[in-house]
Amino acid sequence: ENQSKNIVLNFNTHRHFARFILISIEMCNKKLKTNLSEKKQNANKWETEHILAQANKENIENNYIRSLGNLTLISQKLNVESSNAPYEKKRELFRACKGEERGFHLNKFYRKKAFKEKDVDKRYRRLKNKFINIFYENISGNTFNSENNSNPKKIFTLDKFEKILEKYPIDTRKR
Repeated sequence: ENQSKNIVLNFNTHRHFARFILISIEMCNKKLKTNLSEKKQNANKWETEHILAQANKENIENNYIRSLGNLTLISQKLNVESSNAPYEKKRELFRACKGEERGFHLNKFYRKKAFKEKDVDKRYRRLKNKFINIFYENISGNTFNSENNSNPKKIFTLDKFEKILEKYPIDTRKR
């Protein structure tokens, strides 16, 4: 589980699920007034962005590029501006933008001057635990933590997610 090869999320195959994970985490961790399923000219206003560029000019192992820990949500406009830029340029563009994504819980990593493979791994584990905690609760009431998990009894629940959906309904109609 701690090896990068085991944390690959093939973004091209699972991009909708990766987006669902990111939106779920953001909606549960921040008191948002932002509709993350909002469309703009028949495209998502909020897009999934690779933190370390997919163009991979820095010779970073593809397992890191395709990992959930390397994904975030930003506006379509900022995504186009940052394209396949290196992290330092993306950080500069993010810090200069005035958009709502500046307040997203998911985008706190932009405070760091550098973002490397080890950061992808750490971020992956944090995002995974946050996502699991949306849907699973220990019977004892504690949250799930895979790093010191001694097989606690967990129950599946949609309670937290249903509260989110009540507040921010997701439009599931095909466009």
